[in-house]
Amino acid sequence: MTYCMSDLHGEKDLFDKMLKQIHFSSQDHLYILGDVIDRGSHGAELLEQIMASDNITMLLGNHEQMCLSTLGLHQEIGARELWRQNGGMSTYRTLLYRRTSRDRHQILRFLAGLPDHLDITVNEQKFHLVHGCPGSGNPHLGPGGARQQKPLSGHHLHCRPHAHGVPYGWARRGLFNLAWRRHPRHRLRLR
Repeated sequence: MTYCMSDLHGEKDLFDKMLKQIHFSSQDHLYILGDVIDRGSHGAELLEQIMASDNITMLLGNHEQMCLSTLGLHQEIGARELWRQNGGMSTYRTLLYRRTSRDRHQILRFLAGLPDHLDITVNEQKFHLVHGCPGSGNPHLGPGGARQQKPLSGHHLHCRPHAHGVPYGWARRGLFNLAWRRHPRHRLRLR
């Protein structure tokens, strides 16, 4: 089974509940379309869980990019304040004060290697996975620090092919409201 979700935002307990609810196994594959960290208090633990998994693929979201812009090799002026304004301080403190330098660098290397998009085929249907989908609304910081557009202004996460065949993930209030299975209209709500 193939699953897709986004915007976990440090909510490890809900993520683990979701995996249990869908009976996620080693035969399944999960694509996470970014924003695993920030807002919730367990973003680093989620990253470590994803890094240890062979059947979870993660894309870079704007929150991971803000982390890299603040703590990564190419730090940017003003990045820490932007990250703070977007709920990044719990992740910042965890990485700086609750992880060894080695563990922190391993996480940052993992984030720096994440793709910002991915093309997959599921049941002979092609999908282009992205965290943000340009051209739909308000300015938003995207992968690489570039300005892009938010794909949604509502409170639901969408991970499905839309009119242009591009599944995207973004949820205004975070928390993954949807798991996409073989058929993109299959929805599984936690909240």
